Amino acid sequence: MAGRVPDVHHIKPVRSFETEDAAHEPDNLIQLCRSCHAQMEQLTPERQRAIFERKESGPFDGTVS
Repeated sequence: MAGRVPDVHHIKPVRSFETEDAAHEPDNLIQLCRSCHAQMEQLTPERQRAIFERKESGPFDGTVS
């Protein structure tokens, strides 16, 4: 990602929080490149959660780091 501004992805969707501020806590955020972020958004919340918990590989290169 050298020279690029990373996208920020919410691990748990913003709509699942009572307040928007709670959704923006650092432990609910992950930085992804634009391409990976677009791919992540196509996955179900359950699949995203499994990837973040490292129960599955990511759709990108087989890993999420």
